[in-house]
Amino acid sequence: MTVKEPRFPVDGLSYEAFNPDTNQSFDRVFLAGWARQASTGLVGYARRDGERASEAVMAYLHTQPPMRDLDNVVDKFKERLAETHQRLVDKAHLAKLEAAEMSEAQKRGVEEFKYSTNDAMFTAMGY
Repeated sequence: MTVKEPRFPVDGLSYEAFNPDTNQSFDRVFLAGWARQASTGLVGYARRDGERASEAVMAYLHTQPPMRDLDNVVDKFKERLAETHQRLVDKAHLAKLEAAEMSEAQKRGVEEFKYSTNDAMFTAMGY
């Protein structure tokens, strides 16, 4: 759910997360695609929504002071994800996924193959 009166609207839409249980917004949390609104089933809508959400995030970031200690941001981010048991998918992982999907398509004799679950994709990426 998103806030009704966003601080960073894009095309009149809110991308800022809202918790109805506490009746408060989640500071620094933005939603896009299916997380923001149930999909109508068309991938193009989710993509456009993600692009607009990134505009909202950028508007928010422009209100923040520059970060100090930029040298280790990615390493710190990876450490934080490890602490929360979240998996980081980077370009190398996406390349593995793409290669696995192409291989599976060849095995099946089809033009294209896409894994249907997150777990299957994570397994193909080596998680």
